[in-house]
Amino acid sequence: MSTSPIHPLWPQPLLDLCQVVAHNQAQAGPPLPQEHQLRQYFGDEEFQYLSGLILKNELLKSNGQDTSTSQPPREAVVLLPDFMGSELHIDGKQFWLNLDAITGGLNKLKVYHEVDRSKEKWPDPMPQVTVGGPDLRLYARAILTLARYWEVHVFAYDWRLSLEHSAKELSTFLQQRGLAERPLRLVAHGSGGLLARCFVRQNASQWYPAHGNAQDNRLVMVGTPNEGTYWAVQLLTGADKLVRWLDKLDLHNSLPDVLRIFNSFPATYELLPPRDQLEGVAKELYQRGTWVPLPVRKHLLESACHLHEKLAGQPNSLDRGSMVAIMGCNQPTIHRLDVVSTGEFRFHETLHGDGRVAFRVAAAATDETDEAPASNALADIPTYYIDESHGSLLRNPLVLKSVGEILYNQRTSTLPTRPIITRTLTQREKHWHRPIGEDLAGTGLEAIAERLAPSRNKPKQELPAEYLAAEEALVRAAAGEANPTLRLDNLPSDATRTIELHKKVTVRVLQQDIRQVDTDLLLVGRYVGAPLTNRLLDLDRALNSWIRRAVDQGLLSAELGKVFYLPRPAGAAGSVGVKARALLLLGMGEEGYYSHHDLRFLMSNASFTAASLGILRFAAVVLGTRGRDGRGGLSEEGALVSFLQGVAEGLDRCGPTNGSEPLALDITLIARDKAQFDRQVEFFNRTAATNRDLVDGLDLLFRKDECCADNFTTPPPDAPKPSLPGDLPKPDRGPRITIERDGTRYRFTALIDGAVIPVRELDVQPYFPSTLPGRLMDAVMLREQETYGELMSTLLFPLDFQDYFAEPLTFVLDRSTASLPWEMACFAQLQNRMANEGRTPGARRSLSRQLQLARQFRTMLSPKPGIPPPRNRSLRVLVIADPAPEPELQLPGARREGRAVVEMLSTIKAFLNRLQPAHAATIKLDVVERIGEAECDFLEIMALILNGSFDVIHFAGHGIFTPDDPNSQGWVFGRDRVLTAREIFRARHVPRLVFANACFSSVIREGTPFAAEELNGSLAGIAEAFFERGVRNYLGTGWPVNDDLALAFAREFYAQVLVGQSAGTLLNYSSLSPQEMNGSTTPNGTQPEASGSQPSTLGKAIASARNCIYSSGGSTWGAYQHYGQATDYLLNWRP
Repeated sequence: MSTSPIHPLWPQPLLDLCQVVAHNQAQAGPPLPQEHQLRQYFGDEEFQYLSGLILKNELLKSNGQDTSTSQPPREAVVLLPDFMGSELHIDGKQFWLNLDAITGGLNKLKVYHEVDRSKEKWPDPMPQVTVGGPDLRLYARAILTLARYWEVHVFAYDWRLSLEHSAKELSTFLQQRGLAERPLRLVAHGSGGLLARCFVRQNASQWYPAHGNAQDNRLVMVGTPNEGTYWAVQLLTGADKLVRWLDKLDLHNSLPDVLRIFNSFPATYELLPPRDQLEGVAKELYQRGTWVPLPVRKHLLESACHLHEKLAGQPNSLDRGSMVAIMGCNQPTIHRLDVVSTGEFRFHETLHGDGRVAFRVAAAATDETDEAPASNALADIPTYYIDESHGSLLRNPLVLKSVGEILYNQRTSTLPTRPIITRTLTQREKHWHRPIGEDLAGTGLEAIAERLAPSRNKPKQELPAEYLAAEEALVRAAAGEANPTLRLDNLPSDATRTIELHKKVTVRVLQQDIRQVDTDLLLVGRYVGAPLTNRLLDLDRALNSWIRRAVDQGLLSAELGKVFYLPRPAGAAGSVGVKARALLLLGMGEEGYYSHHDLRFLMSNASFTAASLGILRFAAVVLGTRGRDGRGGLSEEGALVSFLQGVAEGLDRCGPTNGSEPLALDITLIARDKAQFDRQVEFFNRTAATNRDLVDGLDLLFRKDECCADNFTTPPPDAPKPSLPGDLPKPDRGPRITIERDGTRYRFTALIDGAVIPVRELDVQPYFPSTLPGRLMDAVMLREQETYGELMSTLLFPLDFQDYFAEPLTFVLDRSTASLPWEMACFAQLQNRMANEGRTPGARRSLSRQLQLARQFRTMLSPKPGIPPPRNRSLRVLVIADPAPEPELQLPGARREGRAVVEMLSTIKAFLNRLQPAHAATIKLDVVERIGEAECDFLEIMALILNGSFDVIHFAGHGIFTPDDPNSQGWVFGRDRVLTAREIFRARHVPRLVFANACFSSVIREGTPFAAEELNGSLAGIAEAFFERGVRNYLGTGWPVNDDLALAFAREFYAQVLVGQSAGTLLNYSSLSPQEMNGSTTPNGTQPEASGSQPSTLGKAIASARNCIYSSGGSTWGAYQHYGQATDYLLNWRP
C-alpha cells in the first residue's frame, strides 16, 4: 500500500503537473519547461484550477518525505473512464484523441472481425493498438480530488472492444497492481459502470461476501447507462455531432466510411438500450433490417443483445448493498425513439437525463411519503442527482465530494435523492433536432485542421492555441459535455481564422470641388425619382445638363445596383468642366430604403465594372451618408466599412489574376465638407494605428500624406448644458425604436436626435418569430447563439435601422413584439460600424452585451399608477426567495440566490461604511429578507409588497405563464398561491425596481395591441402590470435559467448598480480585516478610496452582469429583459 498521494504509475503529464506545482511553490527558479506544455494542453484556466487542487488537497505534503512512521497506508480506488475516455496508441503513436492522427484518416481505429475475413481485405500488417492513460482533460480533477484520501489507480482500456473483454482486462489489471486481495472500490464513469458490472458478474466470489469474501467492496456508478443510451443509436446512424465532426476532420474518408469504422466497435452496440426496455416498433432495433442501408453489423447486434440478457439474468451484477449511482439531470436527453422507416429514426427528448443517459422517474411522491424515484427499472440501488451534463459529472466538485463520502459511508448528504427541480413547473418533452451550432462548429474545426496541416511535424509546444482548443472540443464532445467548444469559442476571434491577402487597395481622402477631381473614373449615385444631389448637380451643369436630360428621356436607371458608364464628352474638360476621364453613374434605389447592405452591393458592382474595364484608379463619393440636405441615413464609419467590403467583393468577382501580384486599386474618396473629411481621415488613422484588417483578404494602405481639404470654418461648439438634479436619471438621448406587429407584418419607426425616421415594414412568415425564440433559448454553444441571433436580426429587423443603434438604446414594444428575445439578436452591421473601437469587425455580438438595451411598453392600461418611492440616499430592499412550501415546487438554487443577494447587499453596506465613511453618513441600505417557506407567509408577503414602500423587490423562485388562463400567471408562492397581475393592480406604493429572477417572469402574453374597450388588466403579464402601476424598472427572465449563473448575474448586477464595482472585487474587500481595509492598499494594490465606487446606471450594470456569465455557456445571459430606463440610477448618488 502507498502512503504518498501521488502514485508513481499515474500518467506522466499528471506527474509533471505535480512537479511543476512543487517547483513553483518552492520558488526554486525559473519555470520548468513542462509548465508551458501543460498550460497549452489544459489551457491556462484549467491549469490554474488543477494547480489549486494539488495545493488544496495537500498532495505535495508527503511527496518525497519519509512518512513510514506517520502516515497510515491508503486504501485503493480504481477509476474506470467512460467510452472514448482512454487514450489509444496505434503503432506506438497516440491516435485517440489526437487531431493530427484523425486528419490523416480514422481507418486504423477499425476493429476487424473473423466473420468478415472472407468479405474484406485486411491490412497487412494489422495496426497494433495499445492503451495509454485516461484523457486527463476529462479526469485530472477526479484523480487529484480523490488522491487526498485514497490511493488512486486508473484503469484505461480499449473502449472499442466488448465490455466483457475489458472486464477480463480489469481483472488482470487488479492482479498486476496487487489490488485483487484488497477491498475493491471502483469509481466508474458512464460505460465504465457497465464494465464494472461485467467484472462483478465474472468475479462474483471476489465481490460478494456471500461468496466467501468478507471485504467491503463498493462501486460508484456516475452517469452509467444501466438501461442503455440512445446516443448509441445516433453514433451508429451518424446523427451525433462527434461522428459528423470526425467526418469533417478526417480529410481522407467520407461520412459513410467513418460510419463503417465506428460501427465496427462492439462496445457501441452494447450501449444500446436492452430489448426489454424498448416499446412498440422500437423493439425491432436488434434486427438488421431496421438499420438498412446503414452499415450496422448483424453479429454485433446479436452479441450486444446476449450481453444485456446476461446482465439482466444475473442479479449479482447489481447490488443495493455495495453499489450507488449518481445521475445528471435537467439536460435535454433522448429517452425514446420512433422508427420512421428503415435506417430513419425520430428521437424524443426529456429533461430526465444528463444529455447522454436518461433515467426513469417513478410517479411523483405524495405528501404522505418521502420515497425517492428510482433511477432505473432493473434494481432499486441508491441514486443521487445533480444538475450537470454527462461529460462534466466527474469534473463537478459536488459530485467528487459525494463520491468520497459514498466510498467511506455508502451514502452522501451532499446530493439529493430526487431529481433537482428546475425553474419551470413542467418539464418539456420534445423531438430532438440537430442544433445549427453543431454544424457551425464542425465547419470551424475542419477549417482549423486544414489550415494547420503544416503544423503536424512541429513539436507539440509550438502548436497554435486554436489547434489544442479544437482537439479539446473533440474530447469533450466524445465525453458528452453540454458545451464542448467552450475553450475554442473563448479564443480571440482572429485566432480562429486566417486571412489570405489577395486584394490591395490604396485610399486617400480629398475635400474639393467634385468637378476638379483628376481621376480615370468618377463614381456618383442617385436615388430613384429623387432630385439630383448638390454634387451631382455640379457635374450636370459641367456636362451641359446631360444627366437631367437623360433622366427625363428615360435613358438612366437608378434602380439599386444599376451602373451607367459615361465617357467625358468632348469640350467638358474646361476650367469649369469635369477633369475625370469618365463617370460611372450608380443606381441607389428608393430614397429612405438605402442601407449598408445596399451600399456594399452597389460598390461590388462598381468595382467589378471598373476592374473589368481595366480601370484601377478611380474616385468616389461614399454614397448614402448623412448630408447637409438631410438625405442619407448611413453613419460615416459603417458606410466606410460597407464601401470597402463591396470593393473587395467586386474584386473577388473578377476572378484570379494572371500574374502573381494581387489586384490593386487606387481609390480617392471625395468628402463633401471639412467635417466629413475629418471623420474619414480619423477613421482610417485609427484603423492604421490598431493594425487591424477591416475586411478579410483586403490589404488596405492609407495615404495620409496625400489627403488635403479646402479651408473650412468649424461652427462654434454648443453652449454647455446645466447639470441635472441628482434625483433624476441622465437624459435619455439614445435612439428609441418602436416595433409593432400586425399579422405577418412588422412596422419599425425610430426617433433619433429629435428626428423621426420613416416607417419601415417587413413581411415575415409566422414560423420564424414563433420558432426562433425557442432555438435561441435551447442553444448551448455560443456560435449557435450568434448564428440564430444574426438570423433573427436579418429576418426581423430592417438593415438600415441597425445603423441607428447607440447607447442607450430603447425598444418600444407591443404585446406581440415583446415576446421576442431581442436581447440575443446579433447585428453584424453594428460590428462593422464599431470597428474603430478595437473590436473584431467579423465578430457577431448581441445587442444587450454591447449596448444598454432597455424595453418599454407601447400599450397603456387605464388604472392610475401607484406612487414610486423618491430617489434619495436610502434604499430599502425586499428579497423573496423560494417561497413555496411544497417540496416539488422548492428550488434550492433560488434559495442560494436569495442568500447570495443578501450577502452581497451586506457586503456593499460594509464597503460603504468602511471605505466610504462620507457616503455612509448619508446613504442608508435596509434589507428585508424572506427566504424559504418558513419566512414566506403569503399574506405577510402581500402586505410587504403592497404597503412596504420598498425601492427594490428581488424575487427568486418559480414563475408561471399560462396564456390560456391569465389569472394564474405570476410568481408562485405555493400550489394554489400565485402573485398575479390582479394583486399588483391594487398596489398603491410600488418599488422603483423589480428584479424577478424567475422563469417566464417577463414573458408577455402575445396578442394584438389593446383597443380602448379591450383594456383589461387581467390579460397583461405580471411585468406589464408592475410597469403600468408606476414601477420605473422591471428586470425579469424570459425562460428557465441556470441556477448558478442566475446567482452570479444577481451578484454582479447589485455590485455594479450600487457601487460600480465587480462582485469579485467586493467579496475580496469583505475578506479583509478592518485594519487591512483601512490600510494603505487593497488586494489590487490601489488606495481603497481611489479605487472608484460610483454606481453604474441600470443599463451598464445589466450589461456587465450579462458579460460576467456569457462565456459560461448556455442562454441564461440572454434571458434577462429590462423594462424601463437604461440610464436610471437607484440612488441619488452622483460624482
